[in-house]
Formats: sequence, structure tokens, C-alpha cells
Amino acid sequence: MSRFLFLLILFLIVGCNKHSKESSTEAKEIQAILKKAEDLVNAQTSLDSLLPLTLDYSSKAKQYNDPVHVYRSEFKIGAFLAKKNLYEEAIEQYEKTLAVITVDKDSARYVQTKMNIALTYVHLKNYGKAAEIFYEANKIAERNNLQRFIFTIKVNMGYLNLEENKLARSVKIFKDGIRYILENDLIVKKPYTYQKHFVVLHTLIAKAYNKAAIVDSAFIYVEKGLEANKNNGRFKDCKANLLIQKGKAYQKQKDFSKALENYEAAKKIFVLDQNETQVSTVLLHIAECHYENKRYTKTLSVLEDIELRKLSNYMPDDLFYDVLKLTRNTYRELGDYKKATRYTALSEDLKDSIELKKGRDQKLYLTTKYNYEKAESDVEKQKQAKKKQLYWMLGILFAIISVFVFITYKYRKVTKEKTISKKSSPQPLKDDKTVNDILKKLQKLEEDEFFLNPKYNLYATAKKIGTNTTYLSTILNVHQKKTFTEYLNELRITYTIHRLQTDEQFRQYTVKAIAEEVGYKSHSPFSRAFKAKTGMNPSEYIKKLP
Repeated sequence: MSRFLFLLILFLIVGCNKHSKESSTEAKEIQAILKKAEDLVNAQTSLDSLLPLTLDYSSKAKQYNDPVHVYRSEFKIGAFLAKKNLYEEAIEQYEKTLAVITVDKDSARYVQTKMNIALTYVHLKNYGKAAEIFYEANKIAERNNLQRFIFTIKVNMGYLNLEENKLARSVKIFKDGIRYILENDLIVKKPYTYQKHFVVLHTLIAKAYNKAAIVDSAFIYVEKGLEANKNNGRFKDCKANLLIQKGKAYQKQKDFSKALENYEAAKKIFVLDQNETQVSTVLLHIAECHYENKRYTKTLSVLEDIELRKLSNYMPDDLFYDVLKLTRNTYRELGDYKKATRYTALSEDLKDSIELKKGRDQKLYLTTKYNYEKAESDVEKQKQAKKKQLYWMLGILFAIISVFVFITYKYRKVTKEKTISKKSSPQPLKDDKTVNDILKKLQKLEEDEFFLNPKYNLYATAKKIGTNTTYLSTILNVHQKKTFTEYLNELRITYTIHRLQTDEQFRQYTVKAIAEEVGYKSHSPFSRAFKAKTGMNPSEYIKKLP
């Protein structure tokens, strides 16, 4: 009997080893297939042909149950829907993407997906919701020191304020961004990324000042941006956008010749760069400049050029709608009401066409959803078939375990009871070297501000420094005369007081936001700990600050 069991176990070990090697080879083949599928999706430029490729990639990722590629494929479907202007459907898809990240919600992937959801709300002009999500993503990014996301989120928050005409606030955010780049020497460290950010921030500040009709300041930031972009051939589009802002500043000063000069210079860059949509946009600026200067014949000439470009599909419908309205207004100024009426009708027809296109996009979404759900169903069937192939091995394994359970039961039970008893019994302090080592690790965690992360309870902290909860509690009681909760509260409240005294923006947060910022899951325990430390509620303390 014993010999038979030994041979059976040996057979299973050899079989499992062989299966393990086969699984390793299969894993490599799966990664190669998924990489190829992802490369095909990334290389595709046509949205219409991108859909079947994306669905196929998603199907393969789910079939092989690869979590990284499942996430990427879900994310790409969301990006596809957003590009088709199906923003509400894109948000729904991005939420499904977040569900894939079930473990690490502090990861860069989680923050990136949250940012895409916020940007989609920007397209829907739901700026309040977008700001709320950006704020949430920013907390995660700051907690995990994800600097590039922190920077991008703050710039996007500035853009939201710009769109809502909160111009002073947006300018402050953009200037803070410039200061951050300079103070951290980021242009030297990552020249391509932050050189462009640096120029774009100057452009946005100039745009804000133009909106506020503070033309002198707009000129200053245009010139600073042009100087920063000097001799940099990679960012021609940035130079063109700066020239557009310069043209707008001159137009506000009624210096139409200089405004046109800058618009023409921007157009020349976009023509060389073959950016046809931007060429059409600049032509509209030129036409508006002529219209404001009451040069109606010249206005119509430019608008006719734009209409010809529209035939080549060089202008999106929503922008062309503005062209038709300007054409209508120009003919009204010239007294040609017949043509004005015609362009009124054309603009109304285009408006209806835009609404109809939204309907077609909705149908495309329904087709996409059907194909996607069908692919999911096929994947599930394949998974079930694969599971059935493994059932025989599980049956043999279960039989072997059943044979040995009765023999080993009492021994394992006694061992388990001894282990539980050993863990639950208080441990005496070890030698001084071990205690000092744990105290040093604890100090390092304090320097890293671990206490700002709410997941660090007694168990997580003990595990992080390589000890157990009982021993860590004993050390804190002996060396700091505190329980772990008292120790954690002391660190968080001390940090809060320092931030309130040194950071004016931090004082503007609500008590709930401050509590979350410093690691509490709700504001009630934070308020109690704060009052125990200072004798005042947080709101009372903030009011008394100079």
C-alpha cells in the first residue's frame, strides 16, 4: 500500500513538473500573441478598422486571463468610444476598466483611468464632476508620489477654470506649473516632455489674459513662450498657437494689420505641418478679424476658401457651423438678405446633420456593444472547456488528499493549536540590537510619511518592518509609552498642524478633506484626535491662525 502511494505521488510530481514546463511555454506564447494583438491596435489609425481589432485583442486577453492585457484592452475600448464622441458610453467603459484593477488602487494605471474619466466629463462640459474626479486622482497621485500625474492633473484643473472663465484662478495654477518645472529643473531632466509643457503653459496664460482683455500681460507671456520655444523644431504647433494668441491680443487692440500678420504666420506653420484642421481654424480667425474691421468683401473671400476646404473634409462640422453663421452675418451687413437667409438655412441644416450624426454614433455604439458582448460570451465558453480538461487532475489530487487527511489530522490539529498559542502569547523584548533595528525601521517609515496612507494599520505596519503585531505593540508601549493608535494619531495631528501653519491653500480645505488628506477614513476620529492634541476643533484652530 505504501509503495503504491509513493509511486502515485511520484507520478503526480513528474506530471505536475511537466505541466509546469508546458504552462511556462504556453505563458510565453500567450504573451507573444497578446503583444502582437496590442501592436496591431496601436498601429491602426482608422477608427472604423480599429473597432474589430480592439475587440479581437480584448477577446484574446480575456481568453488567456492575462490581467495586464485585459486592463489595456478595456482601456482601449474606452478610448475608442471617446474618439467617436460617445462620451457617456466611454465613461461607462472606463468604469469597467477600473473594475479590472481589483487590488492596487494606488497604481499609476488607476490614476490614468480616473484622469481619462475626468477628461471625458470635460468634453461633456460637466466641469464640476470633472473637477471632483481630478481631485480624487490627485490625492492618490500625491500619496504615491506620482509626479507626472500630479503635474498633469493640476494643469487640467487650470484648464477647467479657464473654460469656466475663472481666469485669475487658472492663471495662478498655470504659473504654479511653470514655477514647478523651473524649481525642479525638469526641462533638463526630461526635455521633450517638460519643454513642451513649459511652452503650452505660457500659451494658456496668454489665452486667459486675452479672455480677460488684459492685453499687455497676454503679450508678455506670448513673448516668453516664443523665447522658450526658440530654435525648437519639434514644437512647431506650440509656436503657431502662441502666434494665434498674439494675433488675438492685437485684434483686441484694434491693430488688425498686426493681428492678421500673426494669424498668417501661424497658418504658414500649420500648412507646412499638414495640419489641415488647424489651417481651417486659423482661416476662421482671419475672417473674424476682417469682419471686425468691417472689411466684409475680404471676409467673404476668406470664408469662401474655408467652404472649399470643407469639401475636402478639412474642417469639423461644429467649427463649420460657426463659419456659416459668420457668412450669414456678413451678408446681413452688406444688405444681401437673400443670401443671408440662404446661409441661415444652411446653418440650420448643418445643425440637424450634427444631431443626426450623433444618432448614427449611437447606433455604432450599440453595434459595438453587441459585438463586444458576443466576444465575451465566446471567451466564457472557451474558459469552461479548458476547465473541464483539468477536472481529472483535480479528482486524483482530491483522492490522495482524502487518503492522508485521516492519518495526519490529529498531528496537524495539534500543530495548529501550538502555532496559534505561540502567536497569541505575549513576547518578551528581544536583545537591544533587534529593538534598535525595529525602531530605526519605524523612524524610516515616519520620514516617508507612511501615516498618510489609511491602509497602514497595526498589522500592515508590523509586516512592513518585519515583525509581528504583539512585538510592535510592546516596543511602542516600552519606548514611547503609547498604544499604536495613540502613536499614529500623534504623527498625523503633528503633520496636520505643520501643514496648516505653512500651507495657506491647505487651510482652505474642508475638515473632511483635511482628514482624508492625512490618512483618516472619516473626519470624526480626526476631530477628536485634533482636539485632544490642541484643545480646539480643527475649524476653531484654523480661524485663529494668522
